[in-house]
Amino acid sequence: MARSPQFTDEMWEKAEPLLPPRQGNGRPWNDHRLTVEGICCRLRTGCPWRDLPGEFGPWQSVWRRFDAWAKDGTWDKILKAVAPGSGATGLVAVVDGTVARAHKHAGGAQEKGAVANYKKTRGHKRVCGEPADHGLGHSRGGWTTKAHVAVDGAGHLVSVVLTAGQAGENPRLFDLVEMAGARVEQMVADRAYPHPSTRRWLRRKKIKATIPEKSDQIAGRKGVCVVVVVGRVHAARSTVSGC
Repeated sequence: MARSPQFTDEMWEKAEPLLPPRQGNGRPWNDHRLTVEGICCRLRTGCPWRDLPGEFGPWQSVWRRFDAWAKDGTWDKILKAVAPGSGATGLVAVVDGTVARAHKHAGGAQEKGAVANYKKTRGHKRVCGEPADHGLGHSRGGWTTKAHVAVDGAGHLVSVVLTAGQAGENPRLFDLVEMAGARVEQMVADRAYPHPSTRRWLRRKKIKATIPEKSDQIAGRKGVCVVVVVGRVHAARSTVSGC
């Protein structure tokens, strides 16, 4: 392989047992590891699938396998297995969300006659809005996607959720924690996650929360001494924002 591999031997030992065998007849698959490296190359560089270097084999084969693994959950299992500290406990997770502007064609081409399958119901009636798994939202700024991310103290990805750009950050914290599993011991976040219900939920999970409160919440707690941790949150935001 001409370029540096993204999967080390240690990572591949964890990922290989998760890959499904080929079912049915037909031509044999390309080498699994070479295909995974091709997928990583495309995701890392953002190049069109057709421009994938030939050393990874036909781009159609790489795309088909990635598409199949993304739909059946195999790719999520691989990412979870090779994540740094995947078997560790006592994790301090830092969460934040960021909005990315989607391409103007992300919502699909102009429709003339035919209707996209996801916009159909019985009787070919249209359904308003985008499906949740598209992660697209439309506002005055155009099409946007929001990435809700949890990382560890070193900036290694723990879990990620994609939603429409206008979606709130606080509700997605629950998904990020559930995806990270029982290894999260402490959660660090900014003032986008201060709702009392969030703190109660984290306490039930026995997860310590380092989340500064909003001024109106502090004012509502008469006679209660509240310690607002700001410095650590700003440092944590720098970590997750740089990922």
